[in-house]
Amino acid sequence: MESELCIPVSYLQTIGIIDGILSFAFLILTGIPVARILKRTGFNPWRALLILVPVVNLIGLWVFAFGRWPVESDQQTLGLLHLN
Repeated sequence: MESELCIPVSYLQTIGIIDGILSFAFLILTGIPVARILKRTGFNPWRALLILVPVVNLIGLWVFAFGRWPVESDQQTLGLLHLN
C-alpha cells in the first residue's frame, strides 16, 4: 500500500511567495552595495549580477581582490600611485 504525502497547494504557494520575497531582498541587500563598490573602483557596476551565480561569484571575488583595478591604472598614469 502506497502512502502519499498530502500537502495543501495553498501552503506550497505561500512557501513560493516567501522564497521569492527573500530572494529579492537578498538581491537588493547585496547587489546595491556591491554595485557601488565596483563603480568606485572603476569597474562596471553591472558586474554585481555575478553574485547571483554560485561558483562565478567566488571566482569574481578573487579576481577583484588580486587583480589590477582600473582606478590604480589611472592613478599610476597620472603619477599619483607608486607601487612597490
